[in-house]
Amino acid sequence: MSNSSQFDALRAEDIIYEDNHLLVINKRPGLLAQSDVSGDPDALTLGKDYIGRKYNKPGAVFLGLVHRLDRAVGGVMILARTSKAAGRLSAAVREQRIRKMYRALCMGPRKIPDGELVDRVRKDERTRMAVADVDSEAGREARLILRSLEPAPAQLGRVTAHDASPEFTYVGCLYEIELITGRFHQIRYQLSSRGMPIVGDVKYGSQHALPGVQLALFCTGLQLEHPVRREPLSLTAPLPEWAQTDGEVRQ
Repeated sequence: MSNSSQFDALRAEDIIYEDNHLLVINKRPGLLAQSDVSGDPDALTLGKDYIGRKYNKPGAVFLGLVHRLDRAVGGVMILARTSKAAGRLSAAVREQRIRKMYRALCMGPRKIPDGELVDRVRKDERTRMAVADVDSEAGREARLILRSLEPAPAQLGRVTAHDASPEFTYVGCLYEIELITGRFHQIRYQLSSRGMPIVGDVKYGSQHALPGVQLALFCTGLQLEHPVRREPLSLTAPLPEWAQTDGEVRQ
């Protein structure tokens, strides 16, 4: 199903930060990061349209994709307005100099202990899923740091079950995640492989859903050095309701 009418342009509230070198947006869930064969709207094209309109640029607008968010994932996404910024930010991503923070709401039979999760994974081109691969050269290290938070009871109460096994008592967990590497579907794989799939992630075994939320995973913030001015940048997006802790809801 096309999202063309929903994503016809970037809105003012989608812009987190903007200068001569960067355009940082709060990508809405359901919006592609970049164009694909579906022809559906994508963040990169909408960003170019936004720059062209705002600055009255008649020709082609340069905008570089620095990193991607899955279509169903919302949150902070950086686009580079100059080739210099694009090159330096791409190097920062490769060298793991950008701190990437996420939140995920999960349901499973038992909590995953806080700490570092390390796996070797690869992308299965046939299923388009991340799979374990400890033996071949295709396997690449996947690392993240996990910290459990106190989810808001009202949000947990909205979670519905479908085909959930009656032999398990499911617990809801809200996790703060620092993504060290950036492998294909990494967070989704590492949580689901430990018995805690993200709510809504049917592809990775979730048996729970949250009304109006396709996938309960959100990029909450990025911390980095500005690629040109060399100043620290801390970029955050407003949390969706499901991603707020009990204390954050009460504030």
